Amino acid sequence: MKHTNQSQPEREREELESQLASLRLEVRQLRLEQDLLNKANELLKKGLGVDLQLLSNREKTLLIDALTEHYGLPELLAQLSLARSSYFYHRARMAVGDKYLSVRQSITDIFESNHRCYG
Repeated sequence: MKHTNQSQPEREREELESQLASLRLEVRQLRLEQDLLNKANELLKKGLGVDLQLLSNREKTLLIDALTEHYGLPELLAQLSLARSSYFYHRARMAVGDKYLSVRQSITDIFESNHRCYG
């Protein structure tokens, strides 16, 4: 009876599975980066070659809100180098709106009613 060594194929299989897992992770990271660049181009009218680290925190918050359906929040925050507290701060500030909206509207109305030459 021949005695075969079963540990060698098992070791190779484990190594291949670990390589597969690392490649899947790398593909996900690259897709995330591509999606971030495409959304920056679409939402912020930035070029495809924009450096994501040079975006403002408000712009990063808009990108994260657009991509949270497909990616997790911690993953997006890490990719954009944005602190969790900054994200929630800017998200809350965008929800509040402009507190001077009525004042701006009345100034615009006054300007328009004076044939665009007031003040």
